[in-house]
Amino acid sequence: MPEIIAAVVSFVVTVVTTIGASKIGQFALKIAFTVAAAAAMRALQPKPRSMNQGATLSVKLDPAYPREVMVGKGATGGSEVFKNVSGTDNKYLWKVIALSDAEIEAIDEVRGNGAALTFSGDIHTGLRDCTSHFQSASGGDMLACRIYKGTSTQTADSDLDTAFSDIDSNFRGRGVAYTILRLTYDPDAWSGGIDDFVFVGRGAKCLDPRTGASAYTDNLALIANQYLRGFENNGIRVVGVGCAAADLPDADMIAAADDCEDAISLAAGGTEARYRGGGMISARENAREVMTDLMAGMAGRHVDRGGEIALLPGVARTPVLDIAEEDLLADEGVTWVGRRSADERFNAIASTFVNPDDSWQEAPLPPRKNAAAITADGGRFETGRAYRFVTSKTQGQRLDEAELRRARAEGFWAVSAPLWAFELTPGDLVTATNVRWGSVQKLFEVETVALTISSGAGGGGAQARCALTMRETTADIFTWATTDEITQASGGITTPAPLAAIPTHAGNAAAIAAGLVPGQTFYDSADTTKLKSVVSGSATGFSVSISPATNNKSGTGALTSTSHTTTITNGGGGPYTYLWEKVTEDAGAPALTINTPAGSSTTFTCTPGAGNNFTYGIRLTLADAATGEIVTATCSQKFTDTT
Repeated sequence: MPEIIAAVVSFVVTVVTTIGASKIGQFALKIAFTVAAAAAMRALQPKPRSMNQGATLSVKLDPAYPREVMVGKGATGGSEVFKNVSGTDNKYLWKVIALSDAEIEAIDEVRGNGAALTFSGDIHTGLRDCTSHFQSASGGDMLACRIYKGTSTQTADSDLDTAFSDIDSNFRGRGVAYTILRLTYDPDAWSGGIDDFVFVGRGAKCLDPRTGASAYTDNLALIANQYLRGFENNGIRVVGVGCAAADLPDADMIAAADDCEDAISLAAGGTEARYRGGGMISARENAREVMTDLMAGMAGRHVDRGGEIALLPGVARTPVLDIAEEDLLADEGVTWVGRRSADERFNAIASTFVNPDDSWQEAPLPPRKNAAAITADGGRFETGRAYRFVTSKTQGQRLDEAELRRARAEGFWAVSAPLWAFELTPGDLVTATNVRWGSVQKLFEVETVALTISSGAGGGGAQARCALTMRETTADIFTWATTDEITQASGGITTPAPLAAIPTHAGNAAAIAAGLVPGQTFYDSADTTKLKSVVSGSATGFSVSISPATNNKSGTGALTSTSHTTTITNGGGGPYTYLWEKVTEDAGAPALTINTPAGSSTTFTCTPGAGNNFTYGIRLTLADAATGEIVTATCSQKFTDTT
């Protein structure tokens, strides 16, 4: 159980014990705890806003530099651990640079002066001369390199042992991947100074629960799983959290690893794995920040399920439960937040990733925007992410698009349910229905599942409840087509053909009649500032109308309008649920009473005051239980005081 949730439970139980259950029957108090807990859990997984790739690619000269491990496919400048000179007139400058404090698969490329270097042979098997750069005027090779992968059996380097008397057979560096560089003095070869070198490689081994073996991988779920377990050097954990195997259920990790390897089609042809990557992880880094960056690379999050950690990459998942209104406790309240807070709200995004084609530097992704959202929000609100473990531009674009779509699923729901709801765990998807907020089998992701104690609205003994907090989501957040990809052409960015405009329809039935299917989105002509999703139903033209559509009631004192009645067309047979709501009013208008808010017809009462007149906009929301469809209609009511 996450610590924040445990603290909430402890507090609630303490209050019950101290002052009596009957004193805390107010659900608003308890739900405030769970909403705060959900907010705290989201704060534990902040969005990655920056990276320091320049420092990663520079050689570190700090003798107390912390341990770090290369994971996946990544690049590093390393940490210098030894430097000395040898030969006549100190002709040779030797450097030993640690690359990873865990065994790696290989170094595939060494770069100097921004270019890939060519060597006379395999640098993993001996000290090899660089034949492409750093040459003397006569063409002599002035740089040599050797790589040790950090195996548990590697021995001291014979060239170093020969060059320096204080180096002996114990200078093995077992468990540490490192490079030996030998620079031969020459004014022409090093006229620009001694360059920093960058080493591009395939990093540490990670356990794959699908095979039970440890091997190199760029699968971000497997990298995150190994980080949670910890990377070891000669049996000692040097980087990582140190979770026990029991904390990381194999079934969850296998599912996450499989999701990351889904084949995604590319606009240029071929496919790539859905979520892959790599980079450097330092022991100095906060574990929360590392996990945030790893999960950002797969558009997902990690959740604590009662002491077990699950990784949830960003993929479409199947709901595990449908929550109907009758499943919720009648004597408890419901908290609904329909819009995200200002710091979470955006409609454009401009992020960065690590670009192998740009010498492994941090590079921008093509900016993306949601034009409809910009219009609805009344302006452009931009954010950005720094995907430090992402080395694919197309993957970075998919991540940005998922962030844009996720930002438009704004609902947050906190409810009280019977104890059977404890079968849910954070990260589960559910569908939920609440007619009042226009939700019919809307998709939600469970954020927290917590215990509360309540006496109920009618008093009585203390009762245990399950408090759920859920964040709205949609099934299409992670869908992707090659036409969504923004391609880089010579001379600049070339955008693909624009996506089809989102249509406008007069309600759910009209959208279905026009050919939309459940899950697709449309603008309702009754309120064109909000997107709606098509819900299950038939294209029968189900609709409702109000008569009179406009009305003016004149008189003095408290005025009651004539009855506004409803007519249903092509309904599914009911039963029907009615909800009348005031949606607009003139400035300075007094309170309006809806006399039958859940009836098929209603009157309205208002006291406008001497000589005043005010107009109110009214909306009726009608739900048909037979089809699951929801339709709306509007009318206006004016009150005129004739004094």
